[in-house]
Amino acid sequence: MSHPHQVAPAIVQQNTEGLIINCAYNADGLRYLGYAAPGSLNSDRVWQIQRLEYVDGKVVAVRFASNAEFSQAWDNREGLVYA
Repeated sequence: MSHPHQVAPAIVQQNTEGLIINCAYNADGLRYLGYAAPGSLNSDRVWQIQRLEYVDGKVVAVRFASNAEFSQAWDNREGLVYA
């Protein structure tokens, strides 16, 4: 049974069909997800990037860089602003 004041993060579903997906990990687990068209380079500014935030080993938020636009470089993921 979960704690009555615990709120699970909303699950956002998106259509990733036909996109390539990059993953990056840290000590907590999966940290970044990136989506782009096949053939895109990690340095191309054509990526949609998500950052997962953890508390006590659990994902509590998934935030997008640049309002979820396909306009970022995967190589720059750690220095981007996420909202």
